[in-house]
Amino acid sequence: MRFVLSGGISTVDVQLKGVNTSQYDNNFKATFKNEELEKIDTNTYRALFNANSTTGPLLPQSIIVRPAPVKVKTVTASNQVGEFYAALTVNTGTASYSFDGNGRPLGYRVPVYSNCTVTGETGENV
Repeated sequence: MRFVLSGGISTVDVQLKGVNTSQYDNNFKATFKNEELEKIDTNTYRALFNANSTTGPLLPQSIIVRPAPVKVKTVTASNQVGEFYAALTVNTGTASYSFDGNGRPLGYRVPVYSNCTVTGETGENV
């Protein structure tokens, strides 16, 4: 997960949540300490996590996320079966702030499809 924050960061709590159902929302939560976050540039951070529903609990809409440094791929997809988004809570040591990727009108949802075919690679790191 990549996000932009400014100011002091003590910890970041990440939770993946389903758009269509909250049935699996508590199956993936992780807390990252400041030193566990990868700093991309001045205010951009990345948190890599393993949320593989084949070896653990189901994620929203059963998406499989594997934390490996890979390139962004282009795909064709059909039969959308759901969506998920990330909810963050950032602790500065003196205050906590929550951010929700399901916001309207502009949300940061990840669609989930039952049929996907990789068509290429962009060369950009995830």
